[in-house]
Amino acid sequence: MKRIICLLMMICSMTFLSCSEDKDIPTDEKNEYITLSEITAMSFNVRYSGGDTDEHKWDNRKAACLAMINSTKPALIGMQEVRPDQKTYFEENLKNYIVFGAGRDGSSSTEHCSVCFRSDVFTMKSSGTFWLSATPDIMSKGWDGACYRICTWAKLSIKSSGKEIFFFNTHLDHKGTEAQEQGLLVIQKKIKEIAGDDAFVILIGDFNMKPDNANIVSFATYMNNLRDQFASGTFYNASTYNNWGASGLIIDYIWSRNTSPVSYEVVNGVYSGVTYISDHYPIMGKFELP
Repeated sequence: MKRIICLLMMICSMTFLSCSEDKDIPTDEKNEYITLSEITAMSFNVRYSGGDTDEHKWDNRKAACLAMINSTKPALIGMQEVRPDQKTYFEENLKNYIVFGAGRDGSSSTEHCSVCFRSDVFTMKSSGTFWLSATPDIMSKGWDGACYRICTWAKLSIKSSGKEIFFFNTHLDHKGTEAQEQGLLVIQKKIKEIAGDDAFVILIGDFNMKPDNANIVSFATYMNNLRDQFASGTFYNASTYNNWGASGLIIDYIWSRNTSPVSYEVVNGVYSGVTYISDHYPIMGKFELP
């Protein structure tokens, strides 16, 4: 009888230890989003909460946004037009992601360019936000811009390899043409200042300019436009701005330096029964690490 009791106690003890060791392990495998030397990054203008009605209302879209991310599983996400309530929603519901960013007017109460990264894949070494203006280190509006515009960035180390990448997320002005031109020059200058010339860099965001815009063409001499690397691909002519189905434009981009692109995709599927989870489609790129 004593042997049986001891045996049962040993089994219970082993079961407890097994559960204790597993309790901090994420439901996804540690490196699910990095296959060999590849990494996936997404840009997603979520459309700010407030002002929309019916199916476009945030409360009617947010579960579908979450379902899209859980389905596509990017290791890196840059979101634009994120208001505090939306940031909180993603912080609470995106499992295994760190979500951070600053409000574009220097407070936490306005739109963010939020950066999200897998906490089981990356360690953040440093981060920051700068303004697209003549004084990028001070909260300020640039040139003829209608709004304060920012770029939020992170220096990340891959836990499994120690390799480092720099990830930048921005949203350029939708009206000011000088603000667009000068904003890109600020971004280029700050990337050189923060990351240098030889680092692995990904820049994503809503640029509010079409591919034939002179500023976009010029910027492509400094960074590689991922879409252009797949000119014969399925998504080359696919719109990134859908205007809730009323019209379409290509104004969202993924750029990179010192990388080898693997794929480019416009994520235009239906999630949780919602056809348009935002007035922008997310775009996603996959890269080989050097």
